[in-house]
Amino acid sequence: METPLVTVICISYNHADYIYQALASLRDQAYANVEVIIADDSSTDHTKKEILRFLNDHTSLQWKTLFNEVNRGNCKTFNDAFRQAKGKYIIDLAADDYLYASCIDKQVKLFESLPENYGVVFCNVDLVNQTGQWKSTHYPLNEKGKTKLMISQGDVYEEVVKRYFISPVGIMMKHAVLQQLGGYDEALTYEDFDFWVRSSRTYHYAYLDECLVAKRETPLSLSTRFKKKGYERMFESTARVCQKIAWLNQTEKENKALLLRIQYEIRQAIRYKASGAVSIYLQLMEDLKVNRVTRIVYKVLGKLIVLF
Repeated sequence: METPLVTVICISYNHADYIYQALASLRDQAYANVEVIIADDSSTDHTKKEILRFLNDHTSLQWKTLFNEVNRGNCKTFNDAFRQAKGKYIIDLAADDYLYASCIDKQVKLFESLPENYGVVFCNVDLVNQTGQWKSTHYPLNEKGKTKLMISQGDVYEEVVKRYFISPVGIMMKHAVLQQLGGYDEALTYEDFDFWVRSSRTYHYAYLDECLVAKRETPLSLSTRFKKKGYERMFESTARVCQKIAWLNQTEKENKALLLRIQYEIRQAIRYKASGAVSIYLQLMEDLKVNRVTRIVYKVLGKLIVLF
């Protein structure tokens, strides 16, 4: 089998307690042809010191580093690093997560066996706590260690529109896919939902039924921050992606999938008082001709969030 270059872009922001382990997991990969770009988004803790300590301890590693002088956000920081990436395949690794030793090797082998129209492979993921203690898996496992669920593969666009089912930390992407999309959308505060939507409109996805990555759940995790006050822009980013979906949809079935998504997301936006996102969803519901009574109910609930 050929061993194409894989670029891992490791983005850190206040990950001082975890980044050494994340970088060590890249050092220990069974797959040898790996380019690593470490991009720190102006951490306010001693993350930079930990990065330099790791590189000092491993002087033979010719890894690239980017240290932002000001915080630019995840999407812009990734794109800055991506412009330097030379790999055929790309992994976006948050510095509080880590890869198992066989991860890159197994994902590349699957990719190299697939037709050209496949742009993403993804795997199951172990969920661990702050100290690295195992909690559960993203997809539940049977007694043989395989997922109990039927995981959508191939053309996953409609499924991606309808619901969350992919763990972003288990993804490997083709460089060509990201290049075609122009990287991540820098107007958004987070990247995965938008990337899944835009890439799956054109490319197929393949699932590898193994846990090859550990996702650490911490107070700074994006999924945790989503549910805290003061992160209305993250909810608004989700709403902006739903607007894109409305433009990208081609069938009535896809529009029905979008309506399912909107009804879920508007409830979340109302719950966490993200009024800007609620306004976007109400307009989308009107555009998609949702019945008037339903729209009025959500509109009233949306107004109530300002009062309480």
